Amino acid sequence: MNVQEYIASGILEQYVLGLLPADQAAEVEQHARDYPEIQAEIAAISAAIERYATLHAVEPDPEIKQQVMVRIGSDEVRPAAPRRRPPWLWLLTVLLVAALAGIALLWSNLQQVRSDLADLQVSFDQLQQDCDTIRSQQAFAQTQLNLLRDDATRTVLLAGTTLSPESQVTIYWNPDRQATLMDVVNLPDPPANRQYQLWALVGGTPVDMGVITLDPAVDSLLQVPHVDGAGGFAITLEPAGGSVNPTLDQMYVIGTI
Repeated sequence: MNVQEYIASGILEQYVLGLLPADQAAEVEQHARDYPEIQAEIAAISAAIERYATLHAVEPDPEIKQQVMVRIGSDEVRPAAPRRRPPWLWLLTVLLVAALAGIALLWSNLQQVRSDLADLQVSFDQLQQDCDTIRSQQAFAQTQLNLLRDDATRTVLLAGTTLSPESQVTIYWNPDRQATLMDVVNLPDPPANRQYQLWALVGGTPVDMGVITLDPAVDSLLQVPHVDGAGGFAITLEPAGGSVNPTLDQMYVIGTI
């Protein structure tokens, strides 16, 4: 007989747990007498199960014994013969503990996976927003570049007036594309509650093109309303929100096409 294969078959664990029929149990006992290795393995299995049971044993509350003795009378209490636990109980305990540990581990892993997926979804959404923003910026930049390269685009330099000789603004006006861009090269910061306002000069008459919001953090061309038939442009300093007519003594830059 191959002793090692016999030991590895699992029949010895069933024997120790009392799960074998009488004839198979007798056969194991005979092999244990014939082979010291089998006898040693049975002893090792029994000791391992006993250690596990002792480690997970639950000590009863000592008050329970006192309550029972008071109720029935301590003189009548006789030490009971130690009750032997069924051998299968140890196996059931081992399997139950292992199952609970496995379930706890799986639940923990599942929660971690869910958390990781939520973090990945947030990151993906942010990346998607960033990509949409970049695409939009690229499309706008390409539109600006196409306008600047267009032969129909007129470049209008608005020079500073005596009020602000250092001021300078460039207007890119394209009547074919019905588009106008403005590049603020130099304008002083407006006082509180005041805004710059852009005007188109059409036949000598100023036409409102809206107020200008300067943002030092943004160094790019500004898209402004287009006015057909413009012969020039000017910028004045007006109350916040703009004016119906330009304040001529607050004109900072002016230029003609």
